[in-house]
Amino acid sequence: IGQALSVSSAPESPLQKVSFIVEAEGPFVQVTRAIALLESLPLPSGVNELQLEQLPESEGGGKGRARLWRAVARIQFLTSADIPS
Repeated sequence: IGQALSVSSAPESPLQKVSFIVEAEGPFVQVTRAIALLESLPLPSGVNELQLEQLPESEGGGKGRARLWRAVARIQFLTSADIPS
């Protein structure tokens, strides 16, 4: 998790929105599995933004090895926990 941000919500609401930046890197199958896990979190949440890129050959993979991929996702969820600002 790269960043955790509290997002403004209505002052009278008992719920707060929290946003996280999550990064994953590895073979394509593993990166897409991580994305699927984020999309199925068991709380009121959603993936707001997703970037998926194949890394240059110099950064991963090689002859006989799988090329590496990177995913950066911004997820947001609702919580009733107190989040200090």
